[in-house]
Amino acid sequence: MKWVKNFVLIVIGVFLYLGTITPIKAAAFSMSASTNTVSPGGTFVVTLSGNVTGNVFINVENGTASESQIWIENNSISVTITAGSSGVVRVRATPGEGLSDPQGNAVADTSSASVSVTIQQPTSSNSSRPSTPSSSNSKPVKTFNLNLSSIQVDGAVLSPDFSGDTVDYSVELPKGTTSVTINATAADSEVSIQGVGEHEVHEGNNVIELTTHHSETSTTKTYRIQVYVEEEPKVFLTHNNMELGVYPSFHGSEALEGFNIYL
Repeated sequence: MKWVKNFVLIVIGVFLYLGTITPIKAAAFSMSASTNTVSPGGTFVVTLSGNVTGNVFINVENGTASESQIWIENNSISVTITAGSSGVVRVRATPGEGLSDPQGNAVADTSSASVSVTIQQPTSSNSSRPSTPSSSNSKPVKTFNLNLSSIQVDGAVLSPDFSGDTVDYSVELPKGTTSVTINATAADSEVSIQGVGEHEVHEGNNVIELTTHHSETSTTKTYRIQVYVEEEPKVFLTHNNMELGVYPSFHGSEALEGFNIYL
């Protein structure tokens, strides 16, 4: 029966090995790595997929990520991870507040997902032979800064003040505004920006996105600007010989003493 025992040990070993490379799935999204082993200082790609929209924070143990915060919008998005010198690289993705499904409903289960990749040390084919310097120079790993260095909205001031690490902003425009021009500058001159230029807007809330991208990587970064155009009254009432306009929303308004505003 010794062969039976050995067979069982082999089967258990196979399952343990497969368990190290199987993507770990959270209720909100799935997460996988492009490899299960990486050389010291090497890179690999972690991909998040899911039919959800919102910010996701990336935390890495024993390594670094090309981005610490990404935006997922009912699709797949990848982040490049650079490994440390030894041990295991652990990557964890944690959803931010306000994660929603395709219908705009809040996602109840916002548990994080993680994946681990082992750093594999190089082995020598002949340990007794003295090592000789390599004739070829290894190329350093190139990384790209996808941050913006500035955002300008004609005729408006961003809130909060601009920071390359902050991706959500808001501006307010006066009544009757039908278009707005947005300009932006990338921190890396090789990074392209989508979404700059003139945009049509309507009264009320508008969302304009600026997305940075480099041709040598599939990773992108998106900045969102909530543009509010002051609204005109939709209903008019007469009180004490005065005509009073009723606005369709309470944006920027404060409740009168003794009253509450419910949105």
